[in-house]
Amino acid sequence: MDRISELPDELLFSRHKPAIT
Repeated sequence: MDRISELPDELLFSRHKPAIT
């Protein structure tokens, strides 16, 4: 799971919870 670590938290959260922003 190194790819997820490289990606920014914003992108990861946006994909899981687009209503966070």
